[in-house]
Amino acid sequence: MGPPCPQCKKSDFSYRELLSVHPYPGEFSPARIMCPSCGAASRVTAKSRLLVVALIVFLAMTPVLLLAQAGIDLAKWQMIFVVVAFLAFYNLAIWPFIVRLKPWTEFQYWLPKSRLVGYSVYLLLPIVAIGFLVFLAAKLGLGM
Repeated sequence: MGPPCPQCKKSDFSYRELLSVHPYPGEFSPARIMCPSCGAASRVTAKSRLLVVALIVFLAMTPVLLLAQAGIDLAKWQMIFVVVAFLAFYNLAIWPFIVRLKPWTEFQYWLPKSRLVGYSVYLLLPIVAIGFLVFLAAKLGLGM
């Protein structure tokens, strides 16, 4: 089950080990996982981490938007229950199958050489994304 070891190509990782390397909020460096066959240290790839962020955002917003489009009026606690159920399904069922491993290296952040690119990527782009999400929420009538 799960991804193969980058060294020995065996996939002997247990379900619990694969759940232990999931990147949780506030965790900036990936967790280390040891291969039970060869003992080599591995970590989660950056692509897996980006896919996690995309899936969590998608699975948190999709049920709410689908229920709103269907005209089903749920209380706030019921909406929260639906979102938590989808996220629990992701964490327990989807993550062990989408995770990919690579040999252990220290995680390095990309820092641009140009100040203009740095401000655009780390300041302007997030502000535009937040503004777009607020615009979508106002347009769809999802305001609190």
